[in-house]
Amino acid sequence: SVVIHSGNSAAIVEMLGSKSWDMGIAGNVIENKKLLYTPYRKHEVFLVTPKGHKLYGKKTFSASNIDGERVVLKESGSSVRATVDSFILRGDVRVTPIMELSNIDAILNLVETEGCLTFLPDLSIRDLPPARFSKARLKGEKLIFSTYVVT
Repeated sequence: SVVIHSGNSAAIVEMLGSKSWDMGIAGNVIENKKLLYTPYRKHEVFLVTPKGHKLYGKKTFSASNIDGERVVLKESGSSVRATVDSFILRGDVRVTPIMELSNIDAILNLVETEGCLTFLPDLSIRDLPPARFSKARLKGEKLIFSTYVVT
């Protein structure tokens, strides 16, 4: 039988390593010599802003545009979070995390209610309502993470 679970990459790799699961899709490879990682696809992470925010409608952003901003972050252990954390450290950006969540709808609701920012991957925001949110790419480069089929 097939059972499908959703979780962050760290949890998926942990379950595969303990032989609780047979296969998973995970990003930002966490080394485990017992597992085989087969490249699957690349994902781009976008800055998402709510209507009314000063960055709403912008197609690109730079690190300086988000310095000092309040953000809702994906949970620790997720590939999106690792990608964003790396960008923030590399860009020497100071943001104020207001909450960490795993559910995309909950993140978008909080971003809209609080008028703050978030970072989400392409597949999660392909149906983003443009009357309520806009998405922007990092200027000069893409925030990318790879996913792998892990067995």
